[in-house]
Amino acid sequence: LLTFSTAPDPIDWLNTSSQSDTEITVNTVEGLVQYNNLNQMQPALAESWDISDDGLTYTFHIRQGVKWFTSEGTEYAEVTAHDFEAGFHHMLDTDAGLDWLVDGVVVGATEYLEGGSWDDVAYKATDDYTLVVELTDALPYFPTMLTYSIFLPLCKSFYEAQGGVYGAEELTAARADTNTYKYGKSEDVASQVYCGPFLQIGRASCRERV
Repeated sequence: LLTFSTAPDPIDWLNTSSQSDTEITVNTVEGLVQYNNLNQMQPALAESWDISDDGLTYTFHIRQGVKWFTSEGTEYAEVTAHDFEAGFHHMLDTDAGLDWLVDGVVVGATEYLEGGSWDDVAYKATDDYTLVVELTDALPYFPTMLTYSIFLPLCKSFYEAQGGVYGAEELTAARADTNTYKYGKSEDVASQVYCGPFLQIGRASCRERV
């Protein structure tokens, strides 16, 4: 059991730029890659990936059989590539202050932030277990960026069931309707599902998932 002096506000890890929030929530969700105790990059939910010869296209192969769990430890759904796409989409919509990290990095991200279409953003699930990301320029350090919280997944089916929507204006309107939009509500651990080694079980505590 890990305890913290403050609870994350909000629990939505894609809607905050606060280190005090993310240092709690990142323990409850897995990303595509991770570093081990020797500072070596290791596969996490991406069991492997391919890089095109020109360095512009990354194809991630998502590990099968990983589950999302409720705060009570009940299995909710399988983690898929669609959850990574949904997470990136939601992150761009939230205006939480971290979108600048991918501005000019992922094809179409800058245009989307300026009011363009999501269809033109090259961060897409091509099937349940394949995520394809296209970059505007070859960035040898791009894999290290994948450890940033902005690339974490969001359980697409749970998000939508909790009133989640896509599009910055649509999200702003949804948040105003507190009876409908219940995703990632501050201090409500049941408003989130988790796929990492810990579950958030209270205002400021995490329990190891066994």
